[in-house]
Amino acid sequence: MTIFSPRPATAESDAPHRLAYGATLSPAARRMVPMVLVFCTAANILATDFYAPSMSHLPEVFSVPPSDIYLTMSLYFATACFMQLVYGPVSERFGRRKLLLLGYAGFIFSSLCAALAANFEIFLSARIGQAAFGSVAAVVVVPTIRALFDEKDSLKIMGYFGLAVGLAPAVGPVAGGFVHVWFGWRMVFFLLAGFAVLVWLAVLRLVPETVDVQSALPLSWRRVLGGYVSLVRSRSTLAILLPATFGFGGLFAFISAGPFVFIDTLGVATEHYGFLFMTMVFSFMSGSLTLSRLARRGYAATSLFRVACLLLPFAGLIALLPVAVGVETVVTLLLGVCVFAFFLGFLIATAPLALISNLPEGMGSGPAVGFLYSMQFGGAGLAIGSTGYFHDGTALPFALTLAAMASLAAVAILFLGRTRST
Repeated sequence: MTIFSPRPATAESDAPHRLAYGATLSPAARRMVPMVLVFCTAANILATDFYAPSMSHLPEVFSVPPSDIYLTMSLYFATACFMQLVYGPVSERFGRRKLLLLGYAGFIFSSLCAALAANFEIFLSARIGQAAFGSVAAVVVVPTIRALFDEKDSLKIMGYFGLAVGLAPAVGPVAGGFVHVWFGWRMVFFLLAGFAVLVWLAVLRLVPETVDVQSALPLSWRRVLGGYVSLVRSRSTLAILLPATFGFGGLFAFISAGPFVFIDTLGVATEHYGFLFMTMVFSFMSGSLTLSRLARRGYAATSLFRVACLLLPFAGLIALLPVAVGVETVVTLLLGVCVFAFFLGFLIATAPLALISNLPEGMGSGPAVGFLYSMQFGGAGLAIGSTGYFHDGTALPFALTLAAMASLAAVAILFLGRTRST
């Protein structure tokens, strides 16, 4: 069975980001390749969510204070944020498929090192390695999807992609907890390595290269930095970058402050908090599923992105207004979070596709997507810092942060003008 075959460059107006090489997929590959790319991203997400239940046990294992174990998570995100800026231009120069294979080979090695770590220093280094190698998926997956499929199909795939991305943090901690109890924390990392091996083999067998390495320009970091500057100087790309950053920040306002607000302030039992979190996740997944259905009707990514940004403030108001008048309840806060998560399912899936459709001339999709995800990590840090700094034992700092992030997303899309749709 022929999975893919080379084809010459085309000049479709729906894919201005394509380089001089592409691939046509067989019907079987059209179904399987998106699934493989989703699994690539899931492996990276599970490296944090699958591992989370083991964290509280590791201070005793390695004879270190809990603050050191938190470092294995914070450095993971910091490393991923930086490496996404690196992988974007590298993928355009040396090939997305090749980089994906190299990245997941490194992820497998790092996961095995974590599983076999004899001391905390080795374990921390392995976690940084997981982040450094696993974060390649965030940069490579979306440009690969957009290069292999037209805008309508890409948007449908990104909707289902959101379902999978939402499912991982919902299922990962639960499954990781059982694995830890039954087999111990080391098995968590052995299973991550095994899953990554399957992903690596699937990429090797099924995913085609979408970059013409032979015709790519030599890698120049001065040119790369110039490209990043062009992204922030362009109104059309800033109109995507800023709302996506603020929207992502609103999500992490809930992730960081949710336990304090719902458990400490509102009295939700600790064992029940996971159900509230899953309600938010399923709202996000519902938004992603709705996006896929709208994509079948021909709606453009940029149009859906704009609508999501403009509707986010209503979710902020649902959460903020009751708190502002002195009514703090689980129902009203959770309703605001769920409405926010629903529209965020639109925003997260459409942002990279909308950005690719609005790139400055000469800018590759890989560097642009890497820059977008790095900015989103910055938005997450801003929201976490805000909720932590203003924490006063009430729900107000959280509700204000959520509403502010949602409002800033809408203001950015309104004042920076319309993006173009392809």
